[in-house]
Amino acid sequence: MAMGLAPADFGRDPNAAFVKILRDAREPLTARKVIDAVAERGVARPTVSAKWATFQKTVVKFHPNIHLPGRGLYEWRDEQVSAEAALGRLLDLLATSNKVKVGLRDALVAVIRSSSPARAGTDDDAKVRAARERQFKLDALHAVAELAGEVEELAYDSGDPELIVERLRARVRASALDQLGRPGEEAKFDPARHEVQGRRPADGAAVTVVRPGYASAELVLRKALVVAD
Repeated sequence: MAMGLAPADFGRDPNAAFVKILRDAREPLTARKVIDAVAERGVARPTVSAKWATFQKTVVKFHPNIHLPGRGLYEWRDEQVSAEAALGRLLDLLATSNKVKVGLRDALVAVIRSSSPARAGTDDDAKVRAARERQFKLDALHAVAELAGEVEELAYDSGDPELIVERLRARVRASALDQLGRPGEEAKFDPARHEVQGRRPADGAAVTVVRPGYASAELVLRKALVVAD
């Protein structure tokens, strides 16, 4: 199963070695079988086990071709995960600066972009396909808006981390979302764009943004959370 794998190869890139074993197996494998396959080639088992633990955290959870068919099983499939699964994995990667995860993040983006519901069925007419595609995009935008708002709020409360916030802002911009206010910013109360924390002010009254909201060109996806001044 690990033919062609030399200890030096594993030392240079253990993630690539694990991926090769899973891809060449063409069947679900347990972690023990994968570790055994490397150890049989002369790599110390404690080293393999430690690298496998890192591989699980940084690659298995996010790779578009690695499936989890059962408890404790890992399987490489040429068929990538569904767009829904890819979106879930992608949300966990939005703020990453880990160079391994950045590549996996971009791979998941490609899965989502290539899995438009407009390809779902040849029997669907154009209107149905367009509606499904629109819903998929809206669901994705809702998820991004939800995550971005929560992290912005966290950053405002603690004053950190600016890098994560900037990465999320870039992702929001790439998703064609408009940010509705920033934490600490003053605004005029608009019930169509603002959610009130505490007493409700009169329309047009001064409020302070606690957590930003997000909107697309068509609708407000998440209202900004505000408090009356």
